[in-house]
Amino acid sequence: MLLFISLFAIISLIQFIQPNKFSNAPEGSEDKILEEHSWHQFALLGITFVVGLVRGWIAIGAPDVPQRLPNMKRPMYFVIGYGVFQAILGISLTFLHSPDSETRYLITTVSQVLLAVLLGYFAFPYLFTCTIYYTWIFFPTFLCTMFFIMPLVKYQECYYSQYICWVLMIFVGLLELYLMAVNQIYDGYHHSQRPPPRPFYS
Repeated sequence: MLLFISLFAIISLIQFIQPNKFSNAPEGSEDKILEEHSWHQFALLGITFVVGLVRGWIAIGAPDVPQRLPNMKRPMYFVIGYGVFQAILGISLTFLHSPDSETRYLITTVSQVLLAVLLGYFAFPYLFTCTIYYTWIFFPTFLCTMFFIMPLVKYQECYYSQYICWVLMIFVGLLELYLMAVNQIYDGYHHSQRPPPRPFYS
């Protein structure tokens, strides 16, 4: 079907640049603007890229040996598992706290810090050196994602961009965990121990 790099890692990075802020201003005040960014988000993204690019460059030069691919996959089970948990936590907090809640903002931000570290240290080498063969299961995954996004966006419109990222992280994360389990992860351009199959579009 479709041969590509990890969509989960890309979506996880995109969530860092979605508006996420709290406000102590009175209800109805002109200062009560929630759809803004906080500097913490850009700091997280910057740290992730700095660590990730260094780790990715090292991974590109790693020896082309049979155990390289299993060693890349192993930590990604934890990275994706935590990312799915973080997305579920983010959605849950929007039901438990108001949009302007400082508690919601702090818990969401702290949960993103650990994900940023995991992405930089483990996901970037995976992005740089591995490809995923997305089978037909990609299509029902996409439909499930749309089915869950629509009611969430209607419930809390000010979180719509975060909801999209979080729901995608959950379903694409579960898809990639399944694809890793059934051995649909292959070497990328820089290694050749397990070359990928020929995708349908080539």
